[in-house]
Amino acid sequence: MTVWEWMKKWGLLIAGAIATVVTGLFYLLSRKSVVLIEENPEKKKAEEEAEQKAKEALEERNEAQEEAKDEHEAKTKELVDSQRELAKELESDPDALNDFLKETGKDVRGP
Repeated sequence: MTVWEWMKKWGLLIAGAIATVVTGLFYLLSRKSVVLIEENPEKKKAEEEAEQKAKEALEERNEAQEEAKDEHEAKTKELVDSQRELAKELESDPDALNDFLKETGKDVRGP
């Protein structure tokens, strides 16, 4: 019997056995061991304090955002009102409108 004939006869069986052994080894090595963790009261207390601080920080941030939003809305309303008053004044006085447009043009063009 030649090597080629022997491989044809037993090669698939040997390859299957090797694949089974390798798969079994990978399975055994990849299993995670179970570790029991005791409840640590200090750790639990620290986690609760951290959660409380995070909630307080979130509330403070939300309050600050609301204040900033309200302040922005108030300033925007004030600016719009002042511009409307200026527009009314400029509509009635063509010379003032011309001066305003020249001054605005200088700001856009530069000195």
